[in-house]
This record gives sequence, structure tokens and C-alpha cells, in this order.
Amino acid sequence: MKEKFKELKKLINDSDTVVLTTHENPDADGISSMLAFSLYLKSLGKDYFLYTPNEASCFLSFLPDFKKIKTEIPEEKIDLVIAFDYADIKKLYLDDIKYQEYKMATLDHHPNPHKGDLDIIDYNYSSTAEIVYDFFKENNLKITKDIASCIYAGLVQDTSGFSENNTTKRVFKISSELLDFKIKHVLIYKKVMGLKSIAITRLTGLALSRFTLNKETKSAYSYLSQSEINDMKASWEDLDHIPCMLNYTDGLKFVFFLRDREDGIIRVSFRSDLQKKYDVSKLAEHFGGGGRKFKSAAKIKGGFEEVLNKILTVAKKTDFSIK
Repeated sequence: MKEKFKELKKLINDSDTVVLTTHENPDADGISSMLAFSLYLKSLGKDYFLYTPNEASCFLSFLPDFKKIKTEIPEEKIDLVIAFDYADIKKLYLDDIKYQEYKMATLDHHPNPHKGDLDIIDYNYSSTAEIVYDFFKENNLKITKDIASCIYAGLVQDTSGFSENNTTKRVFKISSELLDFKIKHVLIYKKVMGLKSIAITRLTGLALSRFTLNKETKSAYSYLSQSEINDMKASWEDLDHIPCMLNYTDGLKFVFFLRDREDGIIRVSFRSDLQKKYDVSKLAEHFGGGGRKFKSAAKIKGGFEEVLNKILTVAKKTDFSIK
């Protein structure tokens, strides 16, 4: 891995124009990793562009360089694309790049089958932000207060506020080192983990009121629809905390949260944990999705009731409990 970090540094040094990108509906891990790199590229005097397939949630607007993120790929000739935290190349929507002779590097902590010019992929990391931290440390690069703030935001996001099983001793050690930069860690934590608005608080309450137990599979679920989100003038990206909240419930094997965007496809977030001992990635993979053992997702064609029945039927037939 050390050699790959050095190779990435060389790729950057050899490139004049760099695009930094992450997956559609980006979360704090992908965004903060991009922004940490943008600050590094700025220090080198490189031309760089920040691109996401759709708008990043405004709750991350406190992070430096956030306002430079665009939803269109620049028309300039691109030498290097660095993609963060995306798992599936389709989630990047890079087809619009007019100049195809660019190199591509990936930093990701999800299982990722894409083969680019340089792939730094290791799902033993808690987050892509942790990989970014190692890139700076292994190359003896200066970490500024702003870069430290970005990395910390990613760590908070992907450990659900240091509450999930990927919160290792090393994560706490890195977080402690980042605090030495006098970052506003309380503000960052509240921005990433808190309820972003009155509308989000009300939608969270609505989702929790729909918490439904399925005794046969020892699971529970809830749901929201696009029209309910629209009525509150909110966005889906502001509701990623809901599956985690459902997962705090004891006595279950797994939980899932259904998001009906009213396009004929239901987005499903699956959660479990080390105590529940249920591999939700196996359940998600059954529907063409995937992710980590205790945190996965899938897109399933059908209406709400149809998709719900599909999930419960599979869970009844196959127990993905970890022996």
C-alpha cells in the first residue's frame, strides 16, 4: 500500500489538470475525501475540478472548498481523475468526459471491481477518509487544519459517530491526532451526525413512527416516499442517519430502510452489527446490491409492497447469520 500512495503522488505531480469525484448522492466520506485532496492540489498550484453527479447536501457546506463542487464535468482536457468511495463505476457518471486519454486512480474502502491505472482499495479501512489520511502520512505531506477537518468529517460519517464495528483503535488514534490541529470537532460532529433542519427532524419522526417488526425474520423496517421528502423540501442525502437509528434496536437480526423515489425502483439500506451477527451484504447481493458486512444497500425494481415482500421472502428462505 505504501508504494501505491507514492505512485499516486507521482501521478498527481505528472498531471496538470485533475478531476476529483465521488458517487451519486454523495455522503460526507466521499465529499470530505475529495475536499482534503483539493486542498492538497491547491497547495501544489494544480488546476483541479470537483465533480459530483448530483448536488452534494448543503449540510457539508461548512467544509473548505465545498462551494467549488459542480455537477457538470469540465470541458478542459483532463490528465487525471481521482475517484473516491464509489464502489461501482456506474455511480460516477463519467461518460460525459470528452477526452478519454486520462489516467484514473481510485481510493475506496468498499469492495470495488473497477480496474483503473491505480487502485487503492482496501475494505479493512473504516472509511475512504482514513485512506486519505494514510496518503498524507506515508508521503510526509503537510496536514493543515482544513485538511484535518475534512478527514475528521469522513471518519465521523462512516463510523456513524464512532458507534459502528469499523470504529477501531486506529480510528480513535487518528481522530486524536486530528484534534491536535485545533479543528472544530464538536461542530463537525453535529453537522455530520445531527438532524439538519426542522424538516429533517419531522421526517425522522415519521420514519420512526413507521418502525415495523417482522417476527419471522427477526427484522424491522421503515420507509419514506419521494412525495413526503418533496413536501418537506428536503433531500434523501439528509436522511442517511435513519437506518443507523433503526439499527440501535436490540433483539433483531437486521433492519432495513426503504426509500421510494417513485421511479419504479426502491432504494433499500440494510444494517446489522457485530452483536446481531447478520451479514446484510449477502442479502443485498441477492438483489444486485452490496457493501460491507453490516452496512449494505440495493436498488430493487417494484412498488413498496412488492419490494418489501421480496426482501422478507429471501430472508425467510436463507438465514445470513454469521456462525
